[in-house]
Amino acid sequence: MVMVLVLVALFIIIPVVEIAVILQVGSALGVVPTVALLLGIAVVGGVVARRQGVRAIQDVRAAMLSGQKVGTRVVSAALVLVAAVLMIAPGFVTDAVGILLLAPPVRGLVARVIARRVGPRVRAQVVSPRKGDPPDIIDI
Repeated sequence: MVMVLVLVALFIIIPVVEIAVILQVGSALGVVPTVALLLGIAVVGGVVARRQGVRAIQDVRAAMLSGQKVGTRVVSAALVLVAAVLMIAPGFVTDAVGILLLAPPVRGLVARVIARRVGPRVRAQVVSPRKGDPPDIIDI
């Protein structure tokens, strides 16, 4: 039942809210500024995804290799990528949530909450190939 509610929210409620907000902003600013604003935020989201996402993944990898606990770091890195995706998606509500997730205090709070709930069930581990094993090759 919970999954059905999540799907309804994702595919019905959020798009309807986004359209309503876009129409309100469009009536206040005009069509061209509204479209320009949406495109500008999407470009910023793409840049954030590229820069912050790579940096966050490198931080997590370094923490794992040094044996540090990575629960909150992994969640924080994932939240940076979620924020970027939300900013790329068209709509001002998702943009606002994405921008909030980029703020370190908000992201840290959300990461701690998620890590507490999910952390005990997840274990990160570095796996390296055994000596003498052939490299993994994937032909496409």
